[in-house]
Amino acid sequence: MHISKPDPRSEATKKSIIKAYLKLLSQKKRDTISVKDILLAANVHKSTFYRHFSNITEIELAIEEIVLDRITSILKKTDLKEFLSGRQEFLHKIGAVFNEELYEYRSILLTNNTLHFAERLDNELSDIIKSVISENTNIPDLEASVLYTFLFWGRIAVFRKWILGGCTEPIQDISSILNRISSAGFESVYELFDQ
Repeated sequence: MHISKPDPRSEATKKSIIKAYLKLLSQKKRDTISVKDILLAANVHKSTFYRHFSNITEIELAIEEIVLDRITSILKKTDLKEFLSGRQEFLHKIGAVFNEELYEYRSILLTNNTLHFAERLDNELSDIIKSVISENTNIPDLEASVLYTFLFWGRIAVFRKWILGGCTEPIQDISSILNRISSAGFESVYELFDQ
């Protein structure tokens, strides 16, 4: 079976539509952006737009896929036991992806779509991380689940507040504080049950 390679020109057009949408999001509210606005900003014809996306929601889903793919690629390259033995380093890797993508995609985090994206990311990470915790520690499933959920959603809330506050503090400082808190949280529970 022959699998055709993606057309580079088509991919470039798709990226330009996404970038145009992100630029518009940084200037206007989401519900005031029309497909016509995107066509003008991306300098593409209507038929070209609809060849790639049916509507604006599909652009947002494509952005989510880009970020999720990058996070998943980090997970695939990471020994997940590192999550327990070197918890800080693992969280730095995940945090780095957030930091790297935050500037490019921060406008999407300010839309109503934030929770949808966070839930998809949570689903990608939680099952993997909880299984590693249960396979390698005596931490009960409930405690592992509560701890992971608390740290994940707390991290999302901090990043969102940082964006809404105008991104005034250096993101490296925010990330460093989050990683110290996260590491301390896992270590505390790990020590509690590792007896």
